[in-house]
Amino acid sequence: MNIAIIDDTALDRRLLTKTLRDYLSSNGLEADITEFSSGEDFIKSYRPLMFTIVFMDIFMHGINGIEAAAKMRESDSDTLLVFLTSSSEHRPEAFSTHAYDYLQKPVNKSRLYSLMDDIMRLTPETDKELTFICEKTERRIPFSELVAVCSSGHYLEITDCAGFSYRTRLNFSAAEKQLSGDSRFLLVLRGVMVNMDHILSFTDDGCELAGGLKVPINVRNSRGLEQIWKNYIFAKVRRETMMRSGRK
Repeated sequence: MNIAIIDDTALDRRLLTKTLRDYLSSNGLEADITEFSSGEDFIKSYRPLMFTIVFMDIFMHGINGIEAAAKMRESDSDTLLVFLTSSSEHRPEAFSTHAYDYLQKPVNKSRLYSLMDDIMRLTPETDKELTFICEKTERRIPFSELVAVCSSGHYLEITDCAGFSYRTRLNFSAAEKQLSGDSRFLLVLRGVMVNMDHILSFTDDGCELAGGLKVPINVRNSRGLEQIWKNYIFAKVRRETMMRSGRK
């Protein structure tokens, strides 16, 4: 994660950087934080999506924060933008640049922590991998590429989005332990877990997945499973829309 702080007051930059580093440290996160002393310096070196979050002071010498943000938005409509200011006077103008939020200076620690918590919920995590042994070779498949994990006798059948299927002695409970903490994966039947990003539809007796794969489901709870999937897709679309617009 890369963070930019644009503020022409050195003390304010240092204080915000320190508070952000404290937040990152307490949450086991890492980020590169780059400070800019003017809007001109920021725009001069800016490239679309260079930063995950941009903290922009509104009142600066030279071009102000709103002007710098508008310039950034000419080529980048997605980066999260947070304005910093000692006055709420320019709030309507600030949000015309699709600001994600607005912080009063001096920045309150608890307010900043709450904002960062919200942003972290929007920011995708680095993709994890499912690790297993297949044909005496260690395999690692990113979670995003997994379609389904199904228990089959003494084996586990693992299918990826390219249509490849792997048989492994890894037991289902061990695989479930790796996957259960990720919101993408849904247990549709005992011994059957699917990636909701790859679900196409539910039928009365199964779940249809990308690549022509169909797995059995808990028939008595088919409507409940389908609703969980729909809720997941709704939440995902909402997050992506928020990221694109830069709005809460």
